[in-house]
Amino acid sequence: MTESLKNRILNIKHEVKELHPLLQVIFTKIPTITSVSYTHGNSEMGADFILTKVAEEIGDTEYIGVVAKLGKITQDLSSINQQIEECTVKRISPSGKKEIYLSEVWIVANGSISTNAKDKIYERYKSQKVKFLDINRLYDLTVKYVPDYGVEVDLADMQVLEHVRISCVERERKHSLIQEGVLREFMQPEIEKVEDDFSGRKIYIDIFDQISKSNFVSIESQMGGGKTTLLNQICKHYSDLEIYKEEKLLPIYIPCSEMVHEDYSLSTLIDKYISQYKLPISKDRKFLILIDGVDESKDENDETTNKIHCLIEELSVKEDVKLMIASREITSDLLGANDKFRKNRYEIKPLNLKSMIRFLEKLCSGLDLKNRLLEDLKDSELFKILPKTPIAAIILAKLISEGVEELPMNLTELYAKYCEISLGRWDIQKGLMTQKEYEALDAISCKIAEYMLENELPSLSPEEAKSFFRDYLSERNLHLHSDELFDNMLKRSGIFIESNKNGAFSFKHRSFAEFFYAKNLLSRQKVNIDSSIFHPYWTSAYFFYVGLRRDCPELLEEIISLPINHEGHRFSKLINMGNFLLAAYQTPYAVIESGIYNVISDAGQYYSEVADEKNKSFLGVFPPIHLFAIFNSIILRHYNFKFFERAVVSALEEISTDPNKTNSSAYSLFFLDSLRFSLGHPSLFDSLLELCGDNLPLVVQLSINHESKRRDYQSPAIKKVVKRLTKQRKTSLQFESSVTRLYEATSDGTKIVKSSGRRQPSSKKTTGSSTKKK
Repeated sequence: MTESLKNRILNIKHEVKELHPLLQVIFTKIPTITSVSYTHGNSEMGADFILTKVAEEIGDTEYIGVVAKLGKITQDLSSINQQIEECTVKRISPSGKKEIYLSEVWIVANGSISTNAKDKIYERYKSQKVKFLDINRLYDLTVKYVPDYGVEVDLADMQVLEHVRISCVERERKHSLIQEGVLREFMQPEIEKVEDDFSGRKIYIDIFDQISKSNFVSIESQMGGGKTTLLNQICKHYSDLEIYKEEKLLPIYIPCSEMVHEDYSLSTLIDKYISQYKLPISKDRKFLILIDGVDESKDENDETTNKIHCLIEELSVKEDVKLMIASREITSDLLGANDKFRKNRYEIKPLNLKSMIRFLEKLCSGLDLKNRLLEDLKDSELFKILPKTPIAAIILAKLISEGVEELPMNLTELYAKYCEISLGRWDIQKGLMTQKEYEALDAISCKIAEYMLENELPSLSPEEAKSFFRDYLSERNLHLHSDELFDNMLKRSGIFIESNKNGAFSFKHRSFAEFFYAKNLLSRQKVNIDSSIFHPYWTSAYFFYVGLRRDCPELLEEIISLPINHEGHRFSKLINMGNFLLAAYQTPYAVIESGIYNVISDAGQYYSEVADEKNKSFLGVFPPIHLFAIFNSIILRHYNFKFFERAVVSALEEISTDPNKTNSSAYSLFFLDSLRFSLGHPSLFDSLLELCGDNLPLVVQLSINHESKRRDYQSPAIKKVVKRLTKQRKTSLQFESSVTRLYEATSDGTKIVKSSGRRQPSSKKTTGSSTKKK
């Protein structure tokens, strides 16, 4: 590297395009220089740069003129002499506020400066302070301030990539509860393609291969699943100069809120970077736009959805741009908005038990975990229902390392115990000496969380954050000093962070803000519960609220019976209601049974409405059989807990004995039977087939075939169904046409053509109704 760096300096051929940019970067990074003004041009008055610095001895401001030259300086000094003489002329300061004289002149060259040349200049300008920076001194400065200059990457690109790397470090410091290297070593994420059929295929990808092959990728994971960490790793990967030299893919990370608020298109965002860093035009350079936090907007006007949709559409005319988005839960409208989006969905898989255990051992290496706790963990209810995410594992490890002997029962209790310890409730040695300090910090954290979430603020200014401490303490006679309490909390809590860049104050992870927002709800006399609690922006906060209430039959019944007119909220309820029921584990079980019955019954009804075109739905872009697979997959993923086993059996019995069964009842029974099998029941669909026989809708019969194969389960009743389907498809063209439409025609009037993946108008209507004539 050192040899290539020196050679690159020596081989600079263009003073303005190559040497001046390098000098600007170097001068900007020298600590004693407070400002750098580029003055090269017709009115430069001898100096290519004017540097401002403060004299350490007396604090006076001094001004340095820089004369830059290509190659060696030996005999011909005429142009240098002219520039030095012009440097002695009075001029306006870089700030434009006063007239100044240059107190010093630097002669800089990327070649050698002969002793004879130096002597002549010193002799001629005895009254002027002159310094010389030849190739050796320029090399030393470059090694110190631009050490990667030896890599053959344009200097402007190099500056952008350095900014990317610095921003990565700041995000790691801001968001990570542990050292990022530890997380990467023990929790390499597995990324799986999201499929919308019954195939059961598990397609795991290498994210960098996928970015290379595709111009769009969508990443999903649950709360604390590692989305920002993954995007950070991608930024660091592509900002490595050696990788950039080969790939020429420049990463730009941006929060979705900023993308929407500033109304950026892909073009305007890229233009901003090109202008800000003066990037030269390059046919080889491409951009990777990484948009984080797509779920972190509470708007109901589809502003975020429309923005993402427009960006994906813009990709079709952009050959030099790739787009990657990350979200906890993809909004329903976005799911139905775009084919490219649906075909490029990937999710960060939950950690497996082995990874969780290895990670806990690493973080608690000083404890006898193997013998004392790990077996208890494996068998505990917590481990069965705890989200297998990095943040949950980190918090659990920190609790164990703090000596917590009683394991929390669920995620809410995990957060509650961690936040209590972090704010110093149980540890006087942390410097938070009294119970009233803890209570003050707890209350202030709740108020900050309420203010930030309700105003969609990712951070606060330092003064704004401190005002919460001052306001709270000024109204109470607690004998606590606000600034001291603020500083102690930042240093010791691990919940808040202050940016090194601009001092911005924020929660270390959004989930902490959501937890404290939920605690704040507890202090309200009346909490308004409506369907907006199922908006992705609010779901986690109200999940924590239910978890803090624990035994809350009235609250849970109110949530279960909420009238929902917004389809996005209805879809989100199907996904999230299981978490709400788990959080309220101390609630009388009859309410839990009611919740399972309600959500699975509505799933059947919801599917029926979409498949039979009763309501215009964003899900209408999926063929009925694919849509049925999506519903089944959601239910298996979010309700496959032993805690729900009794409720599933109860719901099956209630729907089975309903004398007014409809197609939607058959759909719900399929979902429940599939779920019951996952929970350990020995048979799959046998009771459903015995109950409904030939009256099952065709989509259910076909799905029984797919799901039984995927589960490797066969019975006489299933074999009979499969045999009948096979025979009918062979002997009846009309029946075969009905089957084909279930796989290929969508309820929005389009038809998917398998060979090309394009959709064409469909000539016939498709429904999920039974083929048996009544």
